[in-house]
Parts: sequence; structure tokens; C-alpha cells
Amino acid sequence: MVRKKEVVAAPAALIAAADTVTEVVMVKHAFPAGIKAMPGMEF
Repeated sequence: MVRKKEVVAAPAALIAAADTVTEVVMVKHAFPAGIKAMPGMEF
């Protein structure tokens, strides 16, 4: 697996001032594999 370059969406000062900082990283997803969105699941 190849990870993409890290993207930081918040300024460093905001991260430093926050009590909690979380990060969401996609590991695997159906869309790049060509699997379309399904009613009742994605919409």
C-alpha cells in the first residue's frame, strides 16, 4: 500500500490550542475499485 503525502487542514496554532485533534485516513474504499454507490448505503 502506498500512502499519499500528509495533508494538514488546520493551522499549527489551532492544533496546539486544541484539547483533542483527530485524523481520518482512508485505507481502502470501494469507489476507486469501480464499485458504484448503492441505495440505502451511501445515499
